[in-house]
Amino acid sequence: MKCILHGALNLVNEISGAMDPERKKLSIPRTLWHRSCLTVAMLYFTVELGFPSTLRLYPVIMSPRARILLIVIGLIVLATVINLLRRRRLKEEYALLWLVAALSLLLAPLLIDPLDEIAFFLGVDYPPALFLGLGIVGLLLILFQVSLNISRFSDHIRVLTQEIAILRQRIETLERHFDSESDEPSSTS
Repeated sequence: MKCILHGALNLVNEISGAMDPERKKLSIPRTLWHRSCLTVAMLYFTVELGFPSTLRLYPVIMSPRARILLIVIGLIVLATVINLLRRRRLKEEYALLWLVAALSLLLAPLLIDPLDEIAFFLGVDYPPALFLGLGIVGLLLILFQVSLNISRFSDHIRVLTQEIAILRQRIETLERHFDSESDEPSSTS
């Protein structure tokens, strides 16, 4: 263990030594520099000790600006879905998954830390990948629901088209029959 610690510290020192000693100033922000050194050291530990890949290398922090942006997007989607429902332009059967999507967009920035913990617990190294996967699954569910309705409507349209053709044929038959009856009395007069 001492050898591994020594190796990691040497690696961090080598990276730190790449800094220009004359300038004594980093060209990148100091916090980013320390975070990158910590990341390299933790990667070294992960490879050498065989730690599980779910080892958190650095804390995942979402900026307040990003949180506010996601909350605003969630509110816009939620207001749009509710407005479409209110004006009867979106049926309730379609609105359920869109409401779930809007609420998840609204709540995800507020619950990002527990969601990250869940992602790490599930063995996902990069929590946004889990959220992206869940979003894709949600969109696939919406597409599946739309596909089911399209299939149902296409069957319904086929039946209606057949009924219209039968009714049209009956109308033509009745018109011919009516025309033939109206022609006969006029010839006798």
